[in-house]
Amino acid sequence: MEIDEARSREIQRFVEARPSKKVERQRTAPVWEAIKALVTPIETLRGKGYTWNEIALILREFGVISTGGTIRQYYAKAIKHGRAEQGQESLQNRLQRQRNQTNHKRYH
Repeated sequence: MEIDEARSREIQRFVEARPSKKVERQRTAPVWEAIKALVTPIETLRGKGYTWNEIALILREFGVISTGGTIRQYYAKAIKHGRAEQGQESLQNRLQRQRNQTNHKRYH
């Protein structure tokens, strides 16, 4: 289909006359930070049988604008990140205990 110059100008005028579709978003926090802070409520909702998209709709009411897929992805990342932090903390605790035992043996 060919569009001549007159038709092109007509389409351009139509497009320019259209109102903007800017959506005002009220974000209270970046989504990743919000999901990290909401792991427990998300676990509760999942335990009650809510889908990721339903959780997204619920969180939207509180200013967390995201899709179910993104929430699922960030939730999994938050869980993994939490386990890694716990593992790192456990490693630090073990190392500290070993240092304390070594120091205790040295001085006693």
